[in-house]
Amino acid sequence: STRSGSTGAYAALRDELEAAQRRIAAHEASHVAEARAHEAAIREVHEDALRTAEFSDRMTSEMELAVSQLVNANGALRTECVEIRRRFEASEEAAAADGSALRAELGAARAEAEQLRARVSEADGESRSRGAEA
Repeated sequence: STRSGSTGAYAALRDELEAAQRRIAAHEASHVAEARAHEAAIREVHEDALRTAEFSDRMTSEMELAVSQLVNANGALRTECVEIRRRFEASEEAAAADGSALRAELGAARAEAEQLRARVSEADGESRSRGAEA
């Protein structure tokens, strides 16, 4: 009777031990699943960070290229403006020189016209005095 009692107690302990081991195994499995979920979430965040970094690098490169193109275009426009200003100033100088030449020609023409008037007036005076003599 003592023996069957100890066998019963042993069986109860064995059942309790097996139940505890099942709880431990379930608990461990739960922890493993949780750890795997955390790893997957971390991996996803890491991949997102890499994609974001790649996108950022690409945008930075594109912006640097755009800025470089703007700087080059600005330089070309500056050069063109300097050239236009130089041509304008040269044409202004040429126009001023043309104006001076035209003024000189006009002055010479006026002087010539004045001489012609004087000669006509002189000839007119001579003709009148001849007419008075006759």
